[in-house]
Amino acid sequence: MRNPGSIPAEYLKSPEGQRGRYILHRAPRLQHHIGGVAPGDRATAHNHETWGVIGVIENEIEETRLPRDGGGAGPRGARDAERHAHAAGGVSRLVPGDEVHGMYNPTARDTDRDPRYGKDLAGLKRRRWEADGRRSRSSATDI
Repeated sequence: MRNPGSIPAEYLKSPEGQRGRYILHRAPRLQHHIGGVAPGDRATAHNHETWGVIGVIENEIEETRLPRDGGGAGPRGARDAERHAHAAGGVSRLVPGDEVHGMYNPTARDTDRDPRYGKDLAGLKRRRWEADGRRSRSSATDI
């Protein structure tokens, strides 16, 4: 995050008509990728089942955190949602048991991110939730 100029420019732009994600390191206990989030792109609340740090390289991203209920079954819902705007250089931290979040690019240009997770997320069936806390479909996609 301190030196975004060290990242090759081709990793910071999404391929035409696609969401860009370039895997830099993939192992059972670590996944590191660089990716662009297109204007208006949104990922509803979802889990990662591991720790994570998501840095913003360029532009900004809005994150909605849904705290878990007391029993740990799922998030409490929209009334307890916390919204955070992460500008360039900002970092979101995910902690197991408190890693349910959604991401949104509210701007008119791509947001470049640098996520790192404590496991290989490829193919992970993530749980998803609606804004009111209701459980939604499972999916292997994420921004």
